[in-house]
Amino acid sequence: MAVLIKPCFIYDMLCYAGQRFFELGEYYLEEQKDLIYKTNKELEKYSIEDFNRNGPSMSSMCMVLSCLTDNKDIEKLTIKDLIEIINHPENLSPVVNERLKDNDFLLKDVKYTIKWLEEGGSAGYVKLLEALDKINFYETWIDEALPRAKEECVKLNNKIGQYNLDNIFGDILKLRNEDRIDDVNIFVSFFSHPVCFSLYNKSFLSSCLSDFVDGKMFVQIIAHELMHGFSNNERINILRELINKDDFLKKTYNTLVEKYSGAEEEQFVVAAEYYLAVINGLSTYDEIIETAKQRYGGCMPLSLIIFKLLIQEKSAPINYNLWLSQKFNSGCLNGNSIEKQVEEIAPGFVNCYEQSLAN
Repeated sequence: MAVLIKPCFIYDMLCYAGQRFFELGEYYLEEQKDLIYKTNKELEKYSIEDFNRNGPSMSSMCMVLSCLTDNKDIEKLTIKDLIEIINHPENLSPVVNERLKDNDFLLKDVKYTIKWLEEGGSAGYVKLLEALDKINFYETWIDEALPRAKEECVKLNNKIGQYNLDNIFGDILKLRNEDRIDDVNIFVSFFSHPVCFSLYNKSFLSSCLSDFVDGKMFVQIIAHELMHGFSNNERINILRELINKDDFLKKTYNTLVEKYSGAEEEQFVVAAEYYLAVINGLSTYDEIIETAKQRYGGCMPLSLIIFKLLIQEKSAPINYNLWLSQKFNSGCLNGNSIEKQVEEIAPGFVNCYEQSLAN
């Protein structure tokens, strides 16, 4: 098993497509913004529809392609290859449904994307791809984006080279109740910054973040992304039931979804990430508490409550899904006075959240 960090043109192009009409603020890289603006300018004569407002996200489009191909030879895929795929969205569902049949969370997201393509979205997307081909976007990517992505690959490899990942991968397997992790593919994107997201089959896409995180934090990001997709409908229903019981949890959850585009399983994943970081020496308990107050403006109180329960275990639970159900059914995980519960774990948490809303 190895961690393979590499650039990928097709994923990066899908990230450009997803970012091109966003307001590119302080969290974006200057060279990234420059190349997006430059490309947007070149595309103006083609009158490309702004489908970002009602179309799928870059992460969802990348997940569909990742699932369709299982990331095999994905680096060799061309714009024309992708046009052929997008032109026939009816061919996506059979493969994607089969590969994600045991993953309710991911399947729900990609089904929306495929439906959008089937109901007319593919025409606009193909128009964009054809225009990118006409302006020689691939050559531009080779000249201006690839060097930065390659540099990032070297930096990220150096950051994780000092850590033995076998133990943390072993703990992830226990939590996911799986037997093995094959090679972990990390595709580095120039255009996705500041976003990282999971792909199919123990792969994920990383932005150019090496200047902003140390080795420990990047290993923690790897753990986070590898935990995504563990949940099923039963776990999501538990989340919804908890939210309906507590006004503070409902308020913070709405902030997570509306302001930060957080996934339904995000707090479960973050709790597991925190736990994995502590038991593998990447962070201390106190560091996690302080991190949680600031992360996403402190809108994930449930992640801290679950983290506290995980830390009390003698060893990594086998089957995180089952463990969550047991904690919920026993009453250890409940929606009663979430504000009080999280304040007992992390004094000042609620104040941090309220301040983030004011900013």
